[in-house]
Amino acid sequence: MKLYLSLVFIFSCSKFWAQNTFAVFDSSTMSPIAGVSVVVYRLTDTYISNLEGVVNIPQTLTSRDTIAIYGLGYEKKIYSAIQLPSKVLLLPRKYILAEALIKPIKPKEYLQRAFDSFYINHLPRPYSQKGFYREEFIVNDNYARFQEMDIEVYQFPKANDNRKYYISGSFPKVHRFYKRDDSFLMQDIKASLGKIIGKQLNFNYFSGYSYVKGVNMLNYIYTHLLENNDITYKYLGTENVKGHQAMHIQGRLFKDKVNYNIIDIYLEENSYAVLHISIQATDENLTKQFLDFKTRSLLWLLGVKLNVKKYYSKIQFAKNSQGFWAVEDFMLMLPVTIQKKKKLDIYLNIGYRMSPDLILKPKYLSYSVYQENQHLFDTQKNGARFSEKLDYSIPFLSAQQERLERMR
Repeated sequence: MKLYLSLVFIFSCSKFWAQNTFAVFDSSTMSPIAGVSVVVYRLTDTYISNLEGVVNIPQTLTSRDTIAIYGLGYEKKIYSAIQLPSKVLLLPRKYILAEALIKPIKPKEYLQRAFDSFYINHLPRPYSQKGFYREEFIVNDNYARFQEMDIEVYQFPKANDNRKYYISGSFPKVHRFYKRDDSFLMQDIKASLGKIIGKQLNFNYFSGYSYVKGVNMLNYIYTHLLENNDITYKYLGTENVKGHQAMHIQGRLFKDKVNYNIIDIYLEENSYAVLHISIQATDENLTKQFLDFKTRSLLWLLGVKLNVKKYYSKIQFAKNSQGFWAVEDFMLMLPVTIQKKKKLDIYLNIGYRMSPDLILKPKYLSYSVYQENQHLFDTQKNGARFSEKLDYSIPFLSAQQERLERMR
């Protein structure tokens, strides 16, 4: 009998002793919170606090019940029915919102923002950067010239230059040079073009390096792309480029209603730094872009048909250890078809590969270095290839290796 009464007493306590009414307050202001949700896990109903923050659970609670209390903008709290206080204090919840990037309506404004952010994204003082240069002059799938250079490029501001971007001057110093020519193929090219044209060609200067003069690619991006009204731009969305979220802007160059070029530009989403730019020419005849009317007329009178089609170039930037963006890679592929006595398919492939390290206190390279580079091709500086010794050299493709073997 005593055992029966004890069990009844314990059951009654577990069933009825837990309270059913409590109030909810803001822990920082101590003001009541209306609209707080209360859930008893054993039950299916949800109970809401009134204007005074009071919650009344009409059903009987037991000591085994668990209660969850939560409201919009507050941390969630969980109590057992035994521990439920008459006054519940909720802690306001702190929300950290992701940074929102407001994009302009006109895609060209992206380039303008990149232009205006130049000082933030690029090193605001002179520096030098080591580079590896390779040039391939290919005629009918044979090398007419193959050359490589280990160079140092000095970037500096020009005196009395009022342009907004900083690096307005650039010239390279050649440390090592390797060149291999096919003299018989050179003579064949001259003969194919005819005496009048072939005689004027000096192949010592037939080199893209004579016109590159450094790697100051931003000058082209920030002037030509911004100032050319024949280019229309379109925003294509964001993409991941080398681990960075980038905005993809595509430009199309039109002349006489003909789409000559497709230009793809990738800007780092937050800093507007240029990550990558590539230019793909269409299949239209692009000769007008390279030669003026007088030159084209002269070639026509001499019976020379010149056709430039579908070239490709890219400029790729990388963030270095100093936190600034610098040129990492540059490539140009330019096919030209010349027809006189016989058809010549000529390709000019140029590649730059830059070292990731910048020299922030470079030794000043005087103007005499520039003059040395002007006359670089007057002398035949042949030597053993050295590209494999450089950690920033350009790797070989199998087709390139085969063409070099044929020259030997």
